[in-house]
Amino acid sequence: MSETKPIASFEVSTSRLEAFSDGVFAIAITLLIIEIKVP
Repeated sequence: MSETKPIASFEVSTSRLEAFSDGVFAIAITLLIIEIKVP
């Protein structure tokens, strides 16, 4: 039982990191699109 707990917590921390990085990229891409000037 104790062997599965670290794996589960590692998966949770990995998914949190993935969600955070997805949010950062979404904000960065949104800011880049807003900065584009249409001629």
